[in-house]
Amino acid sequence: MLEVENTTFRKRLLAAMEMSEEKKNGQVRFSNFLQSLIESAKNNFSKKDSGKRYSSNLKDMCTYLIFIVGGFLCYMVMYRNLPIPSVSTIRANLSSKDTIREGYFRFKELSDFLTARNLPRIVSISEDGTRVKGQIQYDRKTNQIVGFVLPLDKNGLPSVGKYPATSARTISNYFEENTVSNIAYCLIAQPMAPNAPSFCLALFGTDNKFESTDVSNRWNWMVAQGKEHNIEIVNFSGDGDAKILKAMCSRVFKNNKHWFFFLWYCPTAFYSRPHSYRNKIKRKIHHSIHYSSNGKIYCF
Repeated sequence: MLEVENTTFRKRLLAAMEMSEEKKNGQVRFSNFLQSLIESAKNNFSKKDSGKRYSSNLKDMCTYLIFIVGGFLCYMVMYRNLPIPSVSTIRANLSSKDTIREGYFRFKELSDFLTARNLPRIVSISEDGTRVKGQIQYDRKTNQIVGFVLPLDKNGLPSVGKYPATSARTISNYFEENTVSNIAYCLIAQPMAPNAPSFCLALFGTDNKFESTDVSNRWNWMVAQGKEHNIEIVNFSGDGDAKILKAMCSRVFKNNKHWFFFLWYCPTAFYSRPHSYRNKIKRKIHHSIHYSSNGKIYCF
């Protein structure tokens, strides 16, 4: 898995790429990125591919700006036209960074993140999934096969380490008995402070075939884990997914018959994007309207 928590990494890139048109002694100062490319071209001009060397700043900038943002094909085009590191060098640079293990909830890392940046230990949790093209890969760091849907436990959490690569027969059975994930599901923690960077709490693949009870159980577990690490979770938010909305409603109305009392009785707030509610309500109304032969409209 690629490094996701890269706030410090981004700051270094921005500092390295600051433009300056100030002239000193008749010379124009270039951006550090352009200067790194010029130095790379000079230093590696007469060297073979195996003997070329690149600065750490250039490798970091190429990793983020071209490889991660642009993708593999974009990087290959740039590699053929610019004095930048090869794809194997970029992948080695990525593997040297801190990585996220699929399905692992990083509460300890979140605690260290808040402490290091002197941020309040109060966070908002948002979650969302995006469709991806399913692909199976081998993670040599954990000796796991990555890309299959991780089953959920009683707390609604992905079962980490479910697919160890112990033998060829075992791997073959994984393909026969399991489903390839087609949705990347991400949970982000946002500290409650102005201009505070967000933190990737967890990331895992799924096929979206889980229940609202799994979502609710996961929230309960996350609140308990937050307390263990002295972190308060003030709310959970989603994009209007039916399972998330159902979990929100079940928790808000669990002990309250009147919806307008939930703010007083519910210790954790819930939020979903307003336009998601609007679209869902519009569809419900559209499908509940029936027209009769006499021109009257009936709503059910």
